[in-house]
Amino acid sequence: MQRGKINGLLMKWFVKLLGNKDDLEDLSKVCNSPELIIRKEEDYFILESKDFEKLENHTDVYHKACEIVVLINGATTIALRNKEPLRIENVIKVDDEGRKNFYSFSSVNITLPRIRCNLTIKSQNGKNVEFNEAAPVPYWYQVAQKEKKVAEVLSLLAENDLYWEKLYILYEEVLGDVKSAIDKKGWVTKKDIKRFTQTAQQYRHGESGLKSWKPPKHPMTFEEGKSFVLHIIEIWLKYKCTK
Repeated sequence: MQRGKINGLLMKWFVKLLGNKDDLEDLSKVCNSPELIIRKEEDYFILESKDFEKLENHTDVYHKACEIVVLINGATTIALRNKEPLRIENVIKVDDEGRKNFYSFSSVNITLPRIRCNLTIKSQNGKNVEFNEAAPVPYWYQVAQKEKKVAEVLSLLAENDLYWEKLYILYEEVLGDVKSAIDKKGWVTKKDIKRFTQTAQQYRHGESGLKSWKPPKHPMTFEEGKSFVLHIIEIWLKYKCTK
């Protein structure tokens, strides 16, 4: 519980979240560290964080929550692929006498089609183990708190407006951080890198934009390019977690 102090009264800050209920359910099962807690309260979900503890007004809590939600949305773009971004509905202040004050903020409702694939498998000892697609999110969030490059990539993904130029920017961000040939790491093939970069250059500059440019024989579709880049980012994030 987050406790601050206003006019001598102890109080707690919470943030009510909006979003896909399945996503929030999955996130609530894995986001349980002091820095990032998502839990179900009655029929809705709330965000808690120790970063709210020293904040004294709802506006500061809202801005901090926005920073957190942006990183979560970027991470779930990778972990959950097509998804509905989380949004903030209210900041809630609860004092020690149990009184609640609600502070509302406008939010845009963006819904995208998505396919969920949650699995339950039986382990060798006979126990059922649930596979949760959202499991990597808190780990990626922790890395983003420490590394500016990861935070920048997740923030770009959270904008939810991918197009060819942005895909190429994301690709270069990862490439610049890794500082080695990703095909030699086995992340992707050299052939797919060439297809992606040539196709992306076509959309970035046009056929007349580069004198030495030659169009790829088998250009990628946008969905192929998107999957290619998200695949690289996912492997990169896992790599960052092991460093």
